[in-house]
Amino acid sequence: MDTKIKQLNKVQVQTLRMAIQQQLDKLGDTYGMTIKLGNIRYDGISFRTKLEAYVDKPASGVSFEQETFETQCWQYGLKAEDYLREVKLNGQKFYGTTAKIYGFNPKAKKYPIKVRTSSGQQIRSSTVILDQLK
Repeated sequence: MDTKIKQLNKVQVQTLRMAIQQQLDKLGDTYGMTIKLGNIRYDGISFRTKLEAYVDKPASGVSFEQETFETQCWQYGLKAEDYLREVKLNGQKFYGTTAKIYGFNPKAKKYPIKVRTSSGQQIRSSTVILDQLK
């Protein structure tokens, strides 16, 4: 079987993404880090991606995700205790689904709140969702 790629297409990029992420997971386990690929942009002969890596357990003993939440939560009128607090989603696609708030994207004006559904799907939400917590 010839595994050499002569030109990139969607299926090949998806296959490469899975293979690269598997290797990054192994590397992350070795060094106690979480390493993730971002969105992949490609044309016929090349692709580009963002690579994120962070320490699984910072010196504080909590996850990097929780530590980041705790440093940014005040900007949205929340407290550190609101990490992973449940909310109900109101959008068309996820109406009535419960999710947990796990982070923020301060650069995003329209959907700065990051939530995760019980199935693990990560969704961006507007600040309207925070009204449920008051």
